[in-house]
Amino acid sequence: MKSNFEFTLKGKDWSVPFFVFWVLFMIFYIPMLVLPWRTSPDTQSGKYESILLPVVFLIMMLFAYPAFTIVFLRIMLSKLAIRGKAFSFKGKISTLLGITIKGTLLSIITLTIYLPWFMRNYFAYIVSEVSFNEAPPSFIGKGGKLFKYILLSLTLPLIALIALMTFLSFNDSFRESTGFSFSVKISIIIYGLACIMYIPFLYLLYKWYINIQWRNKKICLAAKFWNTCGYILGQVLLTVLCVGIYFPAAYLKIYRYFINRVRVFDDETEEGTLGFEGPVKKGFLLIWGQALLSIITVGFYLPWAYAKVGSWAAAFTYYDDKVKGIESTEKAPMIE
Repeated sequence: MKSNFEFTLKGKDWSVPFFVFWVLFMIFYIPMLVLPWRTSPDTQSGKYESILLPVVFLIMMLFAYPAFTIVFLRIMLSKLAIRGKAFSFKGKISTLLGITIKGTLLSIITLTIYLPWFMRNYFAYIVSEVSFNEAPPSFIGKGGKLFKYILLSLTLPLIALIALMTFLSFNDSFRESTGFSFSVKISIIIYGLACIMYIPFLYLLYKWYINIQWRNKKICLAAKFWNTCGYILGQVLLTVLCVGIYFPAAYLKIYRYFINRVRVFDDETEEGTLGFEGPVKKGFLLIWGQALLSIITVGFYLPWAYAKVGSWAAAFTYYDDKVKGIESTEKAPMIE
């Protein structure tokens, strides 16, 4: 049986915490933008300000972001329901803040090696504090597996990219091969390869995130690596060719691609699937309209924009107890 989600969040429901966070963000962020225009980095005071302001900004975000996350999830999940039953969230700011501070310090000390385990602990705590039908889920992804994903899909390709850029920078024939300046050619290559390089990581990251157990049910992602990377690359290229105008449609199609491949297992039996059947054209116009209103109001309309887009997307997102022909050849792997 197919059942659609309901998301009854209104802009006013979370506008106050949003505005508090937004104002704090701008108070610390704007001076960093103005700083290069009012001080010289060559002077002693300019050097101190150029270092101090970013540090203060990062410390502020270190405390503000976990607090905002907890408050937002408490509000948002209470407005999300399916089959007449609402979700809830009982996370504590102090606990998430502790996880954030510890994880940040250890990531710095270990030169980011600890980052996958920090991400695992952060996400696992959030998932464990969600409740549906009086039962909390648990995140069963491993930090070691995320470390492997980051190493193979980000670190090693990044090293190869740096090596390539170093080689090209000393290659005279490459410098003179076209009429473009050397810096323009290097920029095009870097951004192009970086986008392509990020796509496999995006797939692996989603595959890692969608790894949840609830009671005796397991939720995981059933999507093939090359099919997924090819699909995302196609949407990225369309967005680039359309100078970004196509982005909302690309976002919705990628969301549909992933959500249609989320499988729910009861022991070893596939029980159901999630899906999205929203009209992309209508969603495209809705997202662009809400984005333009948010830009015109310098971001102050964002709570209402998020609520409207979220309510629309949830209304077309469903859970189906019985899988019906959604890529039947892509069976979900057993969760480790």
